[in-house]
Amino acid sequence: MRGIYLDVPRNELLCLLGHNGAGKSTLFNMLTGIIGPSEGYAKICGHDIRTEQKEIRKLIGLVPQFDILWGQLTAMEHMRIFSKVKGVPLEEIEDRSVALLEQVGLEDVKNAQVGCYSGGMRRRLSVAISAIGDPKVIFFDEPTTGMDPVSRRAVWELMQALKKDRTIILTTHAMEEADALADRIAVVVDGKIKCVGTPLNMKNTFGDGYRVSMVTTAGSEQRVIKCMDTVAPSNKFMDDSGGSMVFTVPLDRPTEIAPLFKLIEERGDGDEELKYDSSTDTYEAEMHPAIAELKELVTDCGISHSTLEEVFMKVTGRKQPKHKSDKDDEGPLESN
Repeated sequence: MRGIYLDVPRNELLCLLGHNGAGKSTLFNMLTGIIGPSEGYAKICGHDIRTEQKEIRKLIGLVPQFDILWGQLTAMEHMRIFSKVKGVPLEEIEDRSVALLEQVGLEDVKNAQVGCYSGGMRRRLSVAISAIGDPKVIFFDEPTTGMDPVSRRAVWELMQALKKDRTIILTTHAMEEADALADRIAVVVDGKIKCVGTPLNMKNTFGDGYRVSMVTTAGSEQRVIKCMDTVAPSNKFMDDSGGSMVFTVPLDRPTEIAPLFKLIEERGDGDEELKYDSSTDTYEAEMHPAIAELKELVTDCGISHSTLEEVFMKVTGRKQPKHKSDKDDEGPLESN
C-alpha cells in the first residue's frame, strides 16, 4: 500500500472498490495480521495492528478471498471448531451455529461434507464463520463470488443485519452490491485511495449526470442528435452502437430533462414540453416540435442516473467519453 488514511466508525459498511492488484486484499492482510506493514500504523477498536494482534483477533471476523475450509468436515463441524476458537460458551454453540447457517441458507446441508459443496455454498459457509463470536469488525473480501442471485440476496441481508453495532469493510467487483450495501465507498487505485463518499455523492460528483438511452430506427441517428440539441442543448452524445444511442445531461439542467419524459409516457400527445415558469414556480405545457419528431424516431427510451460502474471507470481512469468538449481535470479527485 502507498498510504491510506481512513477512519471507519461503528454501524458503517465501507466498500473498497478497485481493479485486480489495486491493493484491497493486501490491506486486509495487514489489518488482520497475515502480513506485517512495512511502515505506518492502524488501530482496530483502539488496538495497534503491529503490537496487539492477539487482542485484535478476538474482535474481528474475516471472509478471505479464498476459502480456508476442510473438505472432510461438515458445515456444523466447521462452526463448532471456530466457535470454540472464538470463545463462544459451549452451551450456546449449537443454537448460534444453526442460526447462522440458516441465515446463509445452509441449514438443509449442515451435516454434509464441505467437499461436496459448490463454490457458492463454500463462500456462504465462510460468511457464516466470519460472524461467529460477535466480532466488532468484519472483513469481507469478495464474499459473494460464485453465488446465485438468491444466495447473494440472503448474504446481503445477513451483512445488513451484522452492521448493527459493528464495522464492516467489504471488497467486491459487483457494482450493484456496492450500491446496495455501502454507506460509504472508497476507490483504491495502485495502493492509494482515490476518493471516498456515499454512492449518491460519488454519482453526483463524478458522474456525467442524467443518462438518456434511446433505441432508434436505422438511419435516423443524425436527426435524433439534432432533436436532442434542440430539447437539451447541454447534452453530450456519448455512444452509438447497434441502433442504441446514449446521451448525458448535467444534473443542474432538470428543465432540459423534463420534456424527455414525454418519450416514455404512455398517454399524452407526445408533443408538449414542460416549461418552467419562475414567477409561479410551476411547469407549464408548451408545444415542442422536437419532442414530436423524437416520438417518431425513437422506439424505446430510458432515463436514469449515472451508474456506479461509470463512476468507477471514470475515477480509475479506465474510460474516456466518446465525445468531449472540455479537457479532463488532471488534478486529484476528491469527495467528502
